[in-house]
Amino acid sequence: MEAPPKQPKVLAISGLLLCVYGRIKEVAEKVKLTIWVGMLVFLAGMVIMGAYGLYPLFNPEVGEFTILFGIKLSIVLMGIGAVIILITICFERYTEWKRMKEEINEEDLRP
Repeated sequence: MEAPPKQPKVLAISGLLLCVYGRIKEVAEKVKLTIWVGMLVFLAGMVIMGAYGLYPLFNPEVGEFTILFGIKLSIVLMGIGAVIILITICFERYTEWKRMKEEINEEDLRP
């Protein structure tokens, strides 16, 4: 028996996924690990905030302190993630500036 021909939609979706994967891989090579960690911590905070925001819909007897604790935890995680990202980006810019300053002579900067 012959295999049925693949649907054009399946081929288009698989091609799109390959393009997206290639782009993610290209970006991942340029981005440092600490930025990925910061993004994951920030994303975890957002997921926790969403979960605790929807928690009363599924369990109406939950206390307000439980929800407040979840929201506080998510805000702390998002803050930690943002600080990690900011410090990493500032450090990268500083090292680039330092390298550029060493490459350009002081005489070239004077008018």
